[in-house]
Amino acid sequence: MLGEFKRGYYLSYWLRATTWLGLFCVFLLFWWTEGGMPPLAWRWLVLLLDRFPQLWSIRGPVVLVSLAGLMLLSLFWLCAWGAFAWVGVRLARYHWKIYRIWRQRPAQEWFPDAQRAALAVWSPGGHTIMGETLAYSMPRIRLPQKVQLAPPDTAGRTEALRHSGQSGVTERLTARAVAIEEVPTRPALPPAAGSSRQPSLRPLEVGVGWHTGIARRRNPNEDSLVVLQGTCTYQEQLVPFGLFVVADGMGGHDCGLEASQIAMQSMMQTVLPKIVIGDELSDEFLSDMLIGGVERANRAIYQRSREWEKDMGTTLTAALIVGSRVYVVNVGDSRTYIYRDGDGLLQMTRDHSVVARLAAMGKIAPEEIYTHPDRNQVYRSLGNEERVDVDWFISDLYSHDRLLLCSDGLWEMVRDPEMARILKSAGDPMRAGDMLVQAALRGGGTDNVSVIVVAVP
Repeated sequence: MLGEFKRGYYLSYWLRATTWLGLFCVFLLFWWTEGGMPPLAWRWLVLLLDRFPQLWSIRGPVVLVSLAGLMLLSLFWLCAWGAFAWVGVRLARYHWKIYRIWRQRPAQEWFPDAQRAALAVWSPGGHTIMGETLAYSMPRIRLPQKVQLAPPDTAGRTEALRHSGQSGVTERLTARAVAIEEVPTRPALPPAAGSSRQPSLRPLEVGVGWHTGIARRRNPNEDSLVVLQGTCTYQEQLVPFGLFVVADGMGGHDCGLEASQIAMQSMMQTVLPKIVIGDELSDEFLSDMLIGGVERANRAIYQRSREWEKDMGTTLTAALIVGSRVYVVNVGDSRTYIYRDGDGLLQMTRDHSVVARLAAMGKIAPEEIYTHPDRNQVYRSLGNEERVDVDWFISDLYSHDRLLLCSDGLWEMVRDPEMARILKSAGDPMRAGDMLVQAALRGGGTDNVSVIVVAVP
């Protein structure tokens, strides 16, 4: 019941207004009933205690009945005023928190133009750059914050897991914990799901959410986002396309920021020229092009880490929409979901993390993924090795479908059913992005939060 009220209070303006009006009426009722503050019962109790010896000598033990009644009445009003104050403070703190989130929210205005490629880049500094590529700087390096794990050898064992972070301790996983065969990196193309609906070729609606998180609000955001939408010509037809990328940097404040920016630029520099200038838009060409962008980003980050002799890396998930098809790639534990009426929210990508393997093996329950002590340990990321395996997926899109790309700062704080509810009820993708970020902050906000919501009209 309380959870339903919280969701309703967040979504409904009228419920918020009614709640505050009700609190004001309760305040007036309390004030009028007990004659202001302090309550009349408290004043009578003080007066009785002050004159208790005299009353005892006059009325005897009967005065104890009056004393007990006044104490009970005073306790009742203490609880009533305490509950009223508690509710008021909680609501005031909630609105103050929402106000702070609103003040810290980066610029998120993006206007697609069907006649030309319109580019919006959300940089870790929180600034929006329109119509130009991002020029990234060369920051100093700090120790990594997130773990990168070496992939298992042919026997299914891992020698050691380097747990980089403030503690700098080294941990090991048993062979039993990680001995699991991976799904093929490039699966066969799945058949299109049967549907009577025709794929939509109208411009996409896009919303973005981005926040440093509560626990890291004093540090730079290591996440980077790319939103790119335009129109190209192919076989004498206009074909709309969109590229959407979420990169979650690892390696400390500066290294993680640098890695995610390199990944972002590599994807743009690889995909955009081939889409606009290329003469082929087949499934094989588009998927190989995305994979090539990820591999290019991996080499660039790996070379930079060797030059600086520092550990740096990033997870990445990207979705390329061309016409009515979506091509998805991912490395690490950033995710891409698809929400479809009737089917609900489905995770398209597969996490390359220790907890995902343990859950796939049945060693831990799926819910433990969100609370397991090793939940931040990924065994595949960009920049960790000279070569990287990239998972890729292809799916048809239909009217009213929604794609959700996010970093682990969202899905670790907000469970899938809640994300599905927000995507279903929000309506506007921009509002959905804001609501998802705020839900992650209410859930704890322990990491950077990055969200892209793409709606097919």
